[in-house]
Amino acid sequence: MIIEDIKEKCKPLGVLMKVQTGEEHEIDDKMASAVNVVKINVESYTAKACIR
Repeated sequence: MIIEDIKEKCKPLGVLMKVQTGEEHEIDDKMASAVNVVKINVESYTAKACIR
């Protein structure tokens, strides 16, 4: 499902930028309107442990 509401896009974009850069970023309406955000509902997932 593509999120079309500009305000609803800002939070996931902010989280993505935090993960990628390690810094907080303020996402404004102009930035959010320039991209598409896809919402994926996940019922379950599995992962492999990373042991270092």
